[in-house]
Amino acid sequence: MSKLNLNPLADWGYVNNSRFSFLSIRNQGGGVEPVPPEPISYIMRYKATSAIEKPEDNWVWLYKNVDWENDETFYNESTGEGQLRLVEGTRTIEAHAFENLEQIEFFEIPNTIMFIEEQAFYGCINLISLKIPDSVIHIGSYIMDGTAWYEQQGNGILYLDNWIICIKGDEYEIPNELIIPDGTRGIADGVFSGCDNLTKVVMPKSLYSVGDSFSYCENLVDIVFPDTLNYLGSDALNEVPYYDNLPDGIVYISGWYLAWKGEEPPTGELILNPDTKGIQTYAFVDCPDLTGNLVIPNSVTYIGGEAFENCSSLTGNLVIPDSVIRIGDYAFQGCENIGSELTIGENVERMGYYTFSYCPNISKVNYNAINCKGNWNDDETLFGWESNITTVIIGDNVRFITNSLFCGCNNINNVIFGKNVTEIGEYAFNSCSVLTSINIPNTVVRIGQAAFKGAGLTGNLTLPNSLLTIGNDDYGYGAFEDCYGLTSITFGNKLTFIGYNTFRNCPNITGNVTIPDSVIKICAYAFDRCIGITSIHLGNTLREISTCAFSECNITGELIIPDSVTNIYGADENKGAFSQCANITSVTLGESLTYIDEATFNGCDSLNTVYWNSKNCSYGNSYSIKSPFIYTNVSTVVFGNSVETIPFKAFDFCGKITSVSIGDSVTSIGGNAFNSCTILTTVQCTATTPPPLGTYAFTNIGTAECFVPSESITAYRGSSWNNNPFTTFTAIQE
Repeated sequence: MSKLNLNPLADWGYVNNSRFSFLSIRNQGGGVEPVPPEPISYIMRYKATSAIEKPEDNWVWLYKNVDWENDETFYNESTGEGQLRLVEGTRTIEAHAFENLEQIEFFEIPNTIMFIEEQAFYGCINLISLKIPDSVIHIGSYIMDGTAWYEQQGNGILYLDNWIICIKGDEYEIPNELIIPDGTRGIADGVFSGCDNLTKVVMPKSLYSVGDSFSYCENLVDIVFPDTLNYLGSDALNEVPYYDNLPDGIVYISGWYLAWKGEEPPTGELILNPDTKGIQTYAFVDCPDLTGNLVIPNSVTYIGGEAFENCSSLTGNLVIPDSVIRIGDYAFQGCENIGSELTIGENVERMGYYTFSYCPNISKVNYNAINCKGNWNDDETLFGWESNITTVIIGDNVRFITNSLFCGCNNINNVIFGKNVTEIGEYAFNSCSVLTSINIPNTVVRIGQAAFKGAGLTGNLTLPNSLLTIGNDDYGYGAFEDCYGLTSITFGNKLTFIGYNTFRNCPNITGNVTIPDSVIKICAYAFDRCIGITSIHLGNTLREISTCAFSECNITGELIIPDSVTNIYGADENKGAFSQCANITSVTLGESLTYIDEATFNGCDSLNTVYWNSKNCSYGNSYSIKSPFIYTNVSTVVFGNSVETIPFKAFDFCGKITSVSIGDSVTSIGGNAFNSCTILTTVQCTATTPPPLGTYAFTNIGTAECFVPSESITAYRGSSWNNNPFTTFTAIQE
């Protein structure tokens, strides 16, 4: 069981003057700079008999709003305490968000929330209490069905914190005339839908929200609304005689514009009521003869989908006031004559796709939405792919530049970032092909995948010291992939993570690339096909290098893998971390390396010397595994004095090796380690105690001469080294 409540001040940590919860800080180890989550404003605590796990089927509803923590670090079995975190600025609990979570017993919704969508708590069988704050203006259908609270209620109209949320019991009969009691604050979606015997509804002045609550009430002819509603659903009166009997034209009820009525669309100058609370879906859709400057009153909180679509005669610079929380899909699409400057207010939490598409006059966007979450993707963008925007000004209060915000705006040539931006979302400036330079402020901690993919960036890219992560771990396009004009990169000194494909196919990045000491992981394909890179310096805290991270780079001469690196990954024999780096001549492997994938250096044709310092490295024990060096021309291998084991198949079938030197700390040599090194002529082992040889360790090597310490010749003759294949042992000369 669990009680989730809100503590807005507890468990805060401060890192580089940025506020993150200790959730993320404790999840790191060894003093590593934390990788932040999305900006957090609240921690939701709970007590439970087990940790609350993310519902796998519903994660798509959650990832932009509620962030789940499943790690045991954040759940203490002895106290039963755990935490969930709520993203800063969140105003929505999405549909199905907590569906079927049996652990929840109590839940307090923070007073930032304005929308609770359908079935949000459906099936939480132990949930007996839900506190709804005054901030909520809309509740979807069935949010409490299947909960302990629901089962405890009798049949009839069910209230929760002065909200009517459902009707329980098929046999319960709604009266013909329904008088909503004074004190009622809202009616959830669908509550009275299809109540055919309902003829009249009287609403109290206390009521401030009516969802899609009365649709298909076929005999409802009389409704007494309060003067003003904070929310009125677009389908609240769908197929209701009361609505059908209203006169043709613009429909305005309790501060809300609903879809216009009649065979012909309204015409003339459009002046919106200054007290308007909302403009619902289809309110003015396809009204090409509405004229005048479009002015959205600063009392409006909601603009529905297609609200002004194809209102092609409306004019003036459009200002979305700070009061607006949501804007639906296609809301202003096809407003061909609105002015050149668009201003988006601070409190917009969500905008639909193609909201401002086919608005050809917009050339400047003042974007002030502090933490907007778009619900579009790279194919369904805010401005579409035909925009004429040239200038973008990000307001000083903006924290998050939402995903795909300016994706495909291929006329943008000037972006001015505000001084408080912390995250640039996925695809935010993707395919902005004439954007040649950016000045990323020293407040940004995260840049999402494909944020600047295909942008026209040229010259040096400077990443700020505040930046901690770029892109994703193992999927998606790179943040700066296909930026053909980039010639060099200056990394900040706190970067920990270079994501998948980050700089892939940036062929004009030339010379040396220095990875800062702060970087922990370089993900797959991060610098793939950066053919102009001639040298790399890897930082001394780097732990992981992934598949094709530097494949097809023109790295020339020496490559040093620092002692901090523990894993070098590949996908198969053709996708090694450094595959096709044809000009590497020597490789030094650091002491901490514990895993290196097969064919890591496939196609490194100039590689002739390997300095192996890994104490205990392996890459599997399957006979199908290939050596990391199999497709190279390595001739000389030197194992440092820190090396304890030489792994199975270390240089199996490396047929160009002529000389191997083994340090004095080696205690074992794995099977097939040097199998079929057919022209091996010299093996030197300084270990005084002969390290045991695995099966076929030196099979098919020809007539190699073996040099060992003079005092150990007898020991080697009596060991597995003798006749395997060595028949004579020569003392190492001082």
